[in-house]
Amino acid sequence: MTTSETTETRRDLHADLALIEEVGAHQPGVWFVMHGTDVEREWPPGSCELDSVAYSAGSPSVAEFIAEARTGWPIAIERAISAEAENEMLRSTIMTVFQRARNDVNRREGGVCFGTTTFHDYPFAKRLVRDFEPIIFPEVAANE
Repeated sequence: MTTSETTETRRDLHADLALIEEVGAHQPGVWFVMHGTDVEREWPPGSCELDSVAYSAGSPSVAEFIAEARTGWPIAIERAISAEAENEMLRSTIMTVFQRARNDVNRREGGVCFGTTTFHDYPFAKRLVRDFEPIIFPEVAANE
């Protein structure tokens, strides 16, 4: 499936993380499941005073999800933010290598080129262009 075929809505991960942190500021304490379906929190810690956070209408798995998501999702979102940043850096590096290889191929084949040769091995540069083009321009590869 190409990027253009997805119906996925891109989320603002920083806004999602801020929302979770805001909820955490208003509902501090450890959340846990009680009676299989109730999500409770003890506040202040050690006080034995419980506040009901949510009721999952008879579904223990939903209650467990709610209780665990409060601590698990911030970690998952931070990892996703980090992975997106790393992906962008790697795509930028691949684009730089691709542009330099394409420039060298153009120089050899009489096209428009700039600067000095980066790859002195023409077949290698040509192979880089061929291999990187579908990664950088998936929409072009899908139409071929």
